[in-house]
Amino acid sequence: MKIMNIKEVKSAIEHLERLNIEDGCAYEKAILVYSTIEKLPKLTASISKGTILFRARIHKEHEEYKFFEKISDISLQLSSDIESFGRCNKPGQSKFYCSIDRPTSFAELLTSLTDKKKGNKIYVTIGRWRLKTSLSAVIVTTPDKENRICEYDQKYGSRLDNFIEQSEPDIREATVILYRFLFEKFRAGQKDKDINTYTITAAYCNSVLDHLQSDVDSIYYPSVRLPKQGVNFAINNEFVRLENIELIGAMKNELSVDSVQNGYPSCREIGKIDAQQIDVNNNRIIW
Repeated sequence: MKIMNIKEVKSAIEHLERLNIEDGCAYEKAILVYSTIEKLPKLTASISKGTILFRARIHKEHEEYKFFEKISDISLQLSSDIESFGRCNKPGQSKFYCSIDRPTSFAELLTSLTDKKKGNKIYVTIGRWRLKTSLSAVIVTTPDKENRICEYDQKYGSRLDNFIEQSEPDIREATVILYRFLFEKFRAGQKDKDINTYTITAAYCNSVLDHLQSDVDSIYYPSVRLPKQGVNFAINNEFVRLENIELIGAMKNELSVDSVQNGYPSCREIGKIDAQQIDVNNNRIIW
């Protein structure tokens, strides 16, 4: 039986690094490259029923004083509205991005607001979502202990160590090389946020979350903006149904830009309004 090996993994990484971002088929080529890795390893975790997750939607300029009145307004985006690659999605693919805490839920979204200046206001509505069933998640962490700077990497890094140790001897080093590469791409900072990086990470996510081959529903990875405390999820849209996850609260935040660092706004909260009621049966948020 054929197994993953060092030569195969190194060759795949070389091909991924050489992807031409001007090539209209770069993403499809990345998917094919991942398919050449025999038994693409997948470290998973189960997130408990009852866990609270936070999802943010930044208001566009014409929406600044609007209150989103439908649950669907702050749930999954329409696929037709997604024009670019994200960390875990390709264009035209909707993922339910959310975080384990409220600050992280909008911290990374602020990186898209490069036109903001000191004193500008930003409005964001944050939903609190509760898991009604457990959520299966793919872990992306590092095999190198010196790079485990946050609680997430320390916890799941130990899991990865055990995962590698229990692997067949011939594939252990190949697994280390692959996870080292994935860790680098998933933790790429904002300066490295380009279509090539996101093509590589999105293709990996869709390779391991393919429902024809997998029963895993999400990717679980630390925040780039808040690496020591923030943790994110990218959940398959098929999971986002009332029997699996429900909105239990919503808050509209008013933020003020205190400074602009490296081209991106740093904000503080100056106002908030809580929703009075969530009417799930009628798809309504009552303010």
